[in-house]
Amino acid sequence: MEEQVDRISELPEPVLHYILLFLPFKQVAQTCVLSKIWERTWRTYPVLEFGGTILKGDLCHPFRSAVVQEKRKGRLNCLEKVLRNRCMEMISMKKFTLNMDDFGDPEFESFANRCIWFAVERDVKELRLEFECRNNKLFKLPQSVLISGSIELLKLRSCLLELRRINIQLSSLRTLFLSHVFVDDYMIESLVSGCPLIEDLGFDSCQGFNSLELYGLNRLNEVKVTKNDELQWLNVEELNIHLLSIFWSSPEACDINVASCKNIKDLSLNGVCMRGDWLCNLISELSILEFLSIFDCFELESFRISSPCLKELCLCGCRNLVEINIVAPNLHVFVYSGKITSLSLNALALSKIDLELHIMGFYSQWFVKCVEFLETFRSFSQVFYLRGTMDEFQFSYKKQVVYEGQFASCCKSHPILCWQHCIEEVKLEIIIENYDQREKNMQSYTFKGADILEQIDALSTGFL
Repeated sequence: MEEQVDRISELPEPVLHYILLFLPFKQVAQTCVLSKIWERTWRTYPVLEFGGTILKGDLCHPFRSAVVQEKRKGRLNCLEKVLRNRCMEMISMKKFTLNMDDFGDPEFESFANRCIWFAVERDVKELRLEFECRNNKLFKLPQSVLISGSIELLKLRSCLLELRRINIQLSSLRTLFLSHVFVDDYMIESLVSGCPLIEDLGFDSCQGFNSLELYGLNRLNEVKVTKNDELQWLNVEELNIHLLSIFWSSPEACDINVASCKNIKDLSLNGVCMRGDWLCNLISELSILEFLSIFDCFELESFRISSPCLKELCLCGCRNLVEINIVAPNLHVFVYSGKITSLSLNALALSKIDLELHIMGFYSQWFVKCVEFLETFRSFSQVFYLRGTMDEFQFSYKKQVVYEGQFASCCKSHPILCWQHCIEEVKLEIIIENYDQREKNMQSYTFKGADILEQIDALSTGFL
C-alpha cells in the first residue's frame, strides 16, 4: 500500500490561511494540534473571532460557582494570550470580532478593552464589537478605535461613543455600521468628517442624535437608516449614492431631503410619513432608479409615479392607499400587498406579478372587484398568484386569441371580460385550523369552465 502524502500542508502559508477562512473559528483553532505546520499556520492566522459559546452561557451567569469562575478565568487568559502572541510576532490582523453578553462585569470589561487595544495595535482592518445591552448599560468604546488609520470596516453594537479632546481620524474606513449605539449630534458630525473614504454607512436603533447630514463624502455608495426614533432631520446630498434605505418606526415624523441624490438606483422607504405628491416629485428626480420598495407608509393615499428605468416595484402595507398609477416601460417585477384599489398600469415589460389582497370575507361582490383588479394585468402575464389571510388562489390565464393581427374583442360590451375567455382554471387551497387539537388540514379544489365564479361562490358559502 502506498504511503499517503499530506500535500495540503505543503501549500504556502497564505493559501492555508485562505482555506481556514471557510471553517468555523472553533475548528480553525483546533487545527493547531494536527502538526507543527498547522500550529504555525494557526499562530499566524490573521482572523480572530471571540464570541459564540466561547464567551457566553455559564461563563456570564451572575451567580457563578467557584469551578465556573476558575474556568472563565482560564478561558479569558487563553484568549488574551492568543492576541498577545500575535502582537509579539508583529502579525497584522485582518479581522477581529468580539461578541460578549455580560460586559457589565468589570473583569469582562477590562478583558474587552485589552483585546481591542491588541487588535488596534496590530493594525486590524475589520473590527466587529457586539455586546448585549444589560440594564441600559453600554460599552464605552476606547478612543484608540476612533483614531485608527488601519480600520476599513467597523461594526458596533450596544456601545457608547464619546469624544474626549480628540479628532476622529478613520482615514481608511469604508464601512461603518452602528446598532443600538448612543451617539450625539456632535459625534455624528465628527464621524462624518473623519471618514473621508466611507462607502457604506448604516444606523440601526441608535439614540442620542436628532439630525443626520451627509455631504462631502464623494465615495459614499450605500446609506441605511433604520429605527432611529430620535432622528428629526435627515439630509443627504451625495450624488454617488446608489442605495438608500429608510426604515421609520416612530410616530413622530422626520423631515427627509434626498432629492439631490440623482444617482440612486435602489430606494426603500418603510414606515415613512409622506404624501403622494412628495413621493411623485422625488421619483421624478431619480432618473436611473431601478428598484423601489414602499412598506407600511400609512400617510400615502395616492401612488402616482413615472420612472423610465424602474425594473422592480414593491408596494406593501400602505393601508390608506386609494389610487395607484404606474408608468414604467421597463418594469419586470411588481409586488403588491394591500386592499383592492384603483389601478392604472403602463408596464409593457412586466413579467412577474405577486399579489396579496387584504380581504375581510369571501363574497360575490369581492370577487367582482378582484376580477376588475386582475383585469389590469391580463396583457402582462399568464399566471397570477393571489394570496389572502387564510386562502391561496392560483389563476392560470389563457393566451388571448389573436384575430387578423389584433386581440379578439368578443367581451368588449361587458364591464368585465368574461371568465371563459380569460381564465383557464383556478386552484383553491383552504386551510382549516383546529385550535383545540392544534391541527391544520388543507383542502385543495380545482375549478374549470365558464361558471368558475359561481363554483367558488358556492364553496365559500359553505365556510361562512
